[in-house]
Amino acid sequence: MKDRIIFLFLPYSYLLIGSSNGLKTLIIILLFFCVVYCLAKATNRRLSINYFRLSCKYYSDTYESLILNGKILEDEKIQQLKLLLDYARNNHNAKFVPRRRNLDKFYKKYKKGIDLKGIQLISKTILESINIDYQFLEVKIYEINQYHSGALGYFIPRGLFGGEINISISSSYDIKFLLAVIIHECMHYYQHVRQISIDEQFEEKFTDLLAVFLGFGKYLILGYQTLLINSDYALDNLKSLTAGYLSVEELSYIERLIF
Repeated sequence: MKDRIIFLFLPYSYLLIGSSNGLKTLIIILLFFCVVYCLAKATNRRLSINYFRLSCKYYSDTYESLILNGKILEDEKIQQLKLLLDYARNNHNAKFVPRRRNLDKFYKKYKKGIDLKGIQLISKTILESINIDYQFLEVKIYEINQYHSGALGYFIPRGLFGGEINISISSSYDIKFLLAVIIHECMHYYQHVRQISIDEQFEEKFTDLLAVFLGFGKYLILGYQTLLINSDYALDNLKSLTAGYLSVEELSYIERLIF
């Protein structure tokens, strides 16, 4: 901006520099525009910070509302969750210390869309926050196929400490939905690195449970949803895609239980 201002005045500067008054006028004009630039930059930064704070508050309020006002679970569902929690305690000692982590900045950063680098950055941030080395993980993306079938994401182990996570992308996804999918796949990598072996009947639900214990429950609750996507290959032209293995109600129940 400052360069543009100076460039704008260069063709006319020789008219002003001819006298001492002209030189003073030029200096005053340049100083004026520099002050305006600095004030605009400071205002923009303050607005950006305030927007981020309001955004964080909005998502936190939404999350708290879902926790407090979620549907009451049926007794059968509660028993299934208790069975899952007992399995975690008895087989893995459940030594994970429940905590909450803040990834709200990604909601703002990728509100208008995300690419491979963005997904890699999110994965790196998640793993580093739980003390897992990112350098041995490869992150790839793929477009959801024309039939809208298949997994929303999947993990492939590579040796003892390496792995590959693949994340589907679609213009129909929003960042909340995508962030929840990325977290789930990162939890698979966490289990692989920490050599946590899970019975097949519990595997996917345990992975969601692990995400809650490690502090990402909020983002599963906000992101796990069913999307209706236009498809020429569905009878009613709409195909539903559901993220998550534990429902929002089940995740909310676990959050209320452990925090």
